[in-house]
Amino acid sequence: GDAKRPDGRGRSIICAPSSSSLSSSSSQLPPPGILFRIANNAIEAMQVLPPTLSSEEEEGEGVMGGGINIIGSQPLETLRMVVRMACSDDARLVLAAFADGTLVCWNVLMFEDDVSGEIAVRFSHRWARDAGNNSDEGASSDAVRFSALEFAHDGSRRRHHFLMVSDKEATWMDAASSEAGPPAKLW
Repeated sequence: GDAKRPDGRGRSIICAPSSSSLSSSSSQLPPPGILFRIANNAIEAMQVLPPTLSSEEEEGEGVMGGGINIIGSQPLETLRMVVRMACSDDARLVLAAFADGTLVCWNVLMFEDDVSGEIAVRFSHRWARDAGNNSDEGASSDAVRFSALEFAHDGSRRRHHFLMVSDKEATWMDAASSEAGPPAKLW
């Protein structure tokens, strides 16, 4: 028959900051329950809301479920299948690795909405890098398998350093080292 190839529209990958490496008194701590995902050809920020108690439930009758609010979204420039995601512990940077070999980094700006008083997120494109052909130009036509994409979790000044391992290369980079282009390899 006329089998259709997967196009990535139905796939969703989620990542969340690990605040375990940040001190609890740190002003860099992201709000609780923040998650990032790529779904429906957009990068989204979500906040998981805790369950709430109604007056009847305070007596132990049960708990009303929490929820998930989308607090920020930005469409992707082109339709791509995401294969890995990672975010920095302070939730200021999000990385996504795509099947076409492209690695993309976004800045994450969290702010309090003036009207509702709730947390809102804006994304801005920081840089993109083609990991498929080891250059910083154009996308490779070959699929790239990313076996690892992870930020450092040691709570030090290296909080924006990340490890990227694909079937073409393994490298350690500083995602925040460049605003205009892909970061230089640290090793």
